[in-house]
Amino acid sequence: MTILAVDFGSTFTKGALLADDGTVLGTASTPTTGTQRRGDILDGYRDLRARLDVPEDAVVRACSSAGGGLRLAVVGYERTVTAQAGHRVGLSAGAKLVHGAAGELTTADVAGVRAAR
Repeated sequence: MTILAVDFGSTFTKGALLADDGTVLGTASTPTTGTQRRGDILDGYRDLRARLDVPEDAVVRACSSAGGGLRLAVVGYERTVTAQAGHRVGLSAGAKLVHGAAGELTTADVAGVRAAR
């Protein structure tokens, strides 16, 4: 069994073709939409399938990072260290840091996390 993992981004669609044991068989990225195309989100998907020569019976798993994608809230003991660590984790994970808090969480802090976008 082969798995195609796809991330539909607002600018680029990224994909990785994986063997059932997790071995990466290939990766590719392509513009999500383009001026010479039909202009829908499947443009990038079709390109990825062609570039990676994805078998017809491959399992497809997809997510979207468009519109901000993964949002991250961090809570830690010391404000400066927490903010720095959260920022680094966000960068490496492709997330957007939307809230940071340090110390014991108050009711207002919890409301801030819930409201963060």
